[in-house]
Amino acid sequence: MNFENTGISLDGIPSAEEVQWRPVEPGLKKVKLYGWAIWWVIIFMVSAAVMFFIPGLMQINIGMAVFAVLATLCWFHSFSIGKSLMYKAFSIREHDILYRTGWIFRSIKAIPFNRVQHCSVSAGVLGRKFEVRSIRLFTSGGFAADVLIPGLNPQTATDLQEWILNKIHQDGRAD
Repeated sequence: MNFENTGISLDGIPSAEEVQWRPVEPGLKKVKLYGWAIWWVIIFMVSAAVMFFIPGLMQINIGMAVFAVLATLCWFHSFSIGKSLMYKAFSIREHDILYRTGWIFRSIKAIPFNRVQHCSVSAGVLGRKFEVRSIRLFTSGGFAADVLIPGLNPQTATDLQEWILNKIHQDGRAD
């Protein structure tokens, strides 16, 4: 028996641009911004406490510079959250699920359904408040989720989980 590995024309491969992407829910922006706002308030408070208790740092120039840098970082972080959410999207195809992310460094992850072993839906405190859920897809070979798709409507997340689990069960029986 001879082994052959013939080339495939790239013209027959489906284009990634032809995929119909479904963006994440707008509530995810609120979840991210409120969650990080808590951390930024803590950072500002710790910085103020450090400046208050260390005598040399109470000079007006040092204090203004520190808060100007922190305010700039906070603004840029908030801006980048909004910008990155514009690119987060997912797509479900017949044999796999795609997740697109990245504002500066873009990536597309594809997980074939026949490799998915488990999926779960989760929501944190802010996610429950703004009715946003995440779905995690686990494949074999690790404890961490291979794909985490945040920003789903609760009903969509539950429906998607049930559909994926049914798809896994049907594909497993077909083998």
